[in-house]
Amino acid sequence: MHLNPSTRHYLAAGFTLIELLTVIAIIGILAAIIIPTVGKVRETARAATCASNLRQIGAAVAMYAEDHKGWLPGHFPLPGSTKKGLWNGQRTYYQHSENEGMLAHYVAPYLGMPAWDTLPAGENRAIPVFVCPSWQSIRGRDFGRAWALNYDLYNDSTKTKPWGDPSVAQVAMGLSEIDSPSARWAMRDHYKVGDPEFIDRLAHPDKRNVLYFDWHVKAARSN
Repeated sequence: MHLNPSTRHYLAAGFTLIELLTVIAIIGILAAIIIPTVGKVRETARAATCASNLRQIGAAVAMYAEDHKGWLPGHFPLPGSTKKGLWNGQRTYYQHSENEGMLAHYVAPYLGMPAWDTLPAGENRAIPVFVCPSWQSIRGRDFGRAWALNYDLYNDSTKTKPWGDPSVAQVAMGLSEIDSPSARWAMRDHYKVGDPEFIDRLAHPDKRNVLYFDWHVKAARSN
């Protein structure tokens, strides 16, 4: 097959510089549109997983309370300990020690995890539902403090602490003592600037996932 000169010239020329630049510009525009969208979809999925995790934690606390005459974790000490109450900042993991003040130690068996006193000595074990995937993506690992417990139930000067306070040997409350549980938050994702155990910004842009004392979860705007 023989090609005429004009056809040979067209094939040899290929794309012009203007055409190539146009294609590159279009690719750049598409990338600028698609990449943020993919990021938003990924964060939406992570936030949904975080909310599901909180619901499971709420269910575990409810089962613990049912087995302990309605008392929240922190009312009774762990076996072998005399200390009561839970700390405000909560870890994603637990260990073989009377690490008083950590919710994970109390509810691990209700989440399909071994009891703390059956773990190998010296091991830190993350509880999957305590690890928010957005928190993990920022921190880069499963271990740290990701949660805050409510330390002022009615947001007033009474400082009623539903989970107790180990620093003053204050015990946790009973669920029946909490007025309007659907309006009182129990636990939420948390950050703290300057503390290496926490991340230094919100895990979810402009909002937190919040667990309430009737064990429903909703996303709340951060203030």
